[in-house]
Amino acid sequence: MPRVDYVDREALRILNLVNSTLGLPRIDEPEAYGLAYAALHGIPFLTDNASPKVIARLAKVLGLELDVESYLKAVEECARKLSEDRELRTRSADWAYIESRPEPLKTALKPLVETGDVKLVSAVT
Repeated sequence: MPRVDYVDREALRILNLVNSTLGLPRIDEPEAYGLAYAALHGIPFLTDNASPKVIARLAKVLGLELDVESYLKAVEECARKLSEDRELRTRSADWAYIESRPEPLKTALKPLVETGDVKLVSAVT
């Protein structure tokens, strides 16, 4: 039974961390369990989900092996960088200019400052 507890615990950590990080593609429960199970048994984990692929590229850039611990470290590093970027965009934004713009431009600029994701904002507006 300890192995099941390990997989449950690690899957929950992966799920919570990835899905609470703005800017990362979402991951679902089976994907998180698959990653945790693969890490426990030392086997590769193949997926079409974008989140593990994004993290795998980031892990490679950071020089990390892609195991669960490294995966979580890479997610945490990515979350930290995204948070720093968001704070910088918020501090640097010309809010008077944004508020003076007509709708729907004003509505589009606010989430652009928050997320920095032009593709997401263009799809929403």
